[in-house]
Amino acid sequence: MKTALIILAIIVVIGGAAVLFWALTLNNGKQNQVEVRDAFEQAIEQAEGENLAPRITPKESSVVGDYALQIWSDENIGGVALMKNESGKGWVIVAIDGGAWDVVSLVAEGVPENIAVELVKVQE
Repeated sequence: MKTALIILAIIVVIGGAAVLFWALTLNNGKQNQVEVRDAFEQAIEQAEGENLAPRITPKESSVVGDYALQIWSDENIGGVALMKNESGKGWVIVAIDGGAWDVVSLVAEGVPENIAVELVKVQE
């Protein structure tokens, strides 16, 4: 009986740790999405010379590791920006495309293939 209680206690502790890890990971993912969106908005605001800031609206973002896809739109068109979390700089725009990205295009922009595959899955 005592052994069963010890095993049960271990399962509860491990289960609690797993739930805590899951909650922290989920929260970090949402935080990364907010950071990506904020960085995208700042980059667009800095493009004042092109008069883009008032028209472009960021939508959903998908983050996998240090890479993200930021969906955007304006009154006529939309697209997806590839962003990277660069050390010392934070999230920066790598490239902007008018449509969905595929694995080959992401890899061509320097995204590791395993991350490119995950980004495309999330984008679908």
